[in-house]
Amino acid sequence: MGTNKTKTASRSESKGRLTKAPARRSAAKRTTELSAQERAERVAIAAYFLAERRAFAPNHELDDWLAAERNL
Repeated sequence: MGTNKTKTASRSESKGRLTKAPARRSAAKRTTELSAQERAERVAIAAYFLAERRAFAPNHELDDWLAAERNL
């Protein structure tokens, strides 16, 4: 029975010693510079998929483009 108390005590002690791992940098903090052409291509692709979700309903092209720019 002495060993059970020791195990219980060491478990509770080890829980007290645990520390959180340092937080990783979020994707928002990481910056990768894009050329103007790469950025425009990515915006165009994202805008296309936004339009696709709307079944390509007309008169929303600018809205899709601006939303795609905001999401990059």
